[in-house]
Amino acid sequence: MCYLNQTGFEVELPLDIKRKISMLKFISAEKRWYTFEEISQHINISTKTISKDLLMITDILPSTWEIIVQKGYGVQLIMPTNASIEEIITCFFRTSIKFKILEILFHCENATVACIADKLYVQSYVVTKSLKRIEKDLSHYNLKLQRKPLRIVGTEWEVLLMYTEFYLKASLYSEWPFSCEQSSILKFIENAESYMGRHFYISSKRFASYYLSTLLTRKQQGYSNEWKDLFSSLQTSNFYIISKQLETLEQTFSISFSEADKMIVTILFNSLNYTYIDADKIKKQDMTTLRTGKVAIFTLVKKFIDRLFHTLEDKFIKEEQFICMLIEHFRKRIYLLHVHSHIKHIETVDIQYIKRKYLKTFLQVKKVYYDWIQEYEIATYVPDEEIIDIVLYIESYRIISNNTAKRIIIICKEGEAWKQYISALLKGKFGNKIELVTKNVQNILKEHPNPTENIDFIISTIPLELQHYPVILIQSIITERDLQNIRNFINL
Repeated sequence: MCYLNQTGFEVELPLDIKRKISMLKFISAEKRWYTFEEISQHINISTKTISKDLLMITDILPSTWEIIVQKGYGVQLIMPTNASIEEIITCFFRTSIKFKILEILFHCENATVACIADKLYVQSYVVTKSLKRIEKDLSHYNLKLQRKPLRIVGTEWEVLLMYTEFYLKASLYSEWPFSCEQSSILKFIENAESYMGRHFYISSKRFASYYLSTLLTRKQQGYSNEWKDLFSSLQTSNFYIISKQLETLEQTFSISFSEADKMIVTILFNSLNYTYIDADKIKKQDMTTLRTGKVAIFTLVKKFIDRLFHTLEDKFIKEEQFICMLIEHFRKRIYLLHVHSHIKHIETVDIQYIKRKYLKTFLQVKKVYYDWIQEYEIATYVPDEEIIDIVLYIESYRIISNNTAKRIIIICKEGEAWKQYISALLKGKFGNKIELVTKNVQNILKEHPNPTENIDFIISTIPLELQHYPVILIQSIITERDLQNIRNFINL
């Protein structure tokens, strides 16, 4: 459940716009001619409607795009190689009356139905009808629409998230839909990157810039965030970094940020996608902090890991690499989950697929997650996409573990020819599941183990008793029992 995992502002578009988007997606799939009959069958519309829609689509296409209609051939869409169909979908979204009404509500504090109708050159009943649909969209964010004057009401945290997603969906990458100076916002993000020791992804920078601009606009309009009691203190080094950097924005835009504002911006920046400038240093610090148990969040993560290991019993859950991955995951998610967990997004095809494919793991992780959040009062609800993220971490490690070749040594009293034959036979049976090691065999036999060799077990045709390595005794003519014994060790 990450800000950047959001599916965007989930507004129900009018049917005619949906139809045009479907047509555009269809004819953009391949660079070729599409007949009217082909389009008609795919979208289930008449050829007359196709002609009408194509004219309207052409009107909103950028200058570098072109729709060619040629008798005997059909329709072909010409678009730049670096362009995306999502750009046009964005333009369609902006033509909807819902978009226009929500934008008016963002800028106008005392809007009325009559005022909006005048601005949009439509009848009042059209606005009233659209407002009812907008109410449904707002309920997704646990927000409501107040009348007289028209105003979106609810927790300010959710209003900020809603309008951030709204403008992200309605704006191209090259556009800036806010009145505040973009360079000041980007400079703030750049400074935060430097002081936090991170490199933010491009999409993360865009999200953060829109969120901060939405926050600034709302602050200038007199809205404020209320302090939300958290399950654990947010007084971290990142909180102090963000608080210090916000002083610059206060001076630039003549506003004052409250403790609640600083808290929500800290949660925002912790939740973004990024890489560390010095990842190894952070991992060492995290493991040290986890062992000392002096930081509450790390203690909570340790409790989660313990529950996960107790339920699943996969050994890698206790490995440092996996632990560091979960620490980083919850560093981004845990406060966000506490603040926005009730927001339920439409279940995507990807989520449905993973849930079906790994249903047992999903149900196990779900129980672990719910027991954990309830005991420590972290949240009341966990979105399925958050559970799926943990499932993907687990299943990816299982795949890697299963695909990692077991390093083995073959010792054969019958000589090199037999050893070569046995090696080839085992390779034929187990393929990439085994890796044959030929170096330092004498050291191993003398019980001088070399940690860099990392031998998993030894296959031998002579009895051996070694303290540091498991030995599988086989016949020179390998039997099915021998193969099964080897298979058991490979699958450990």
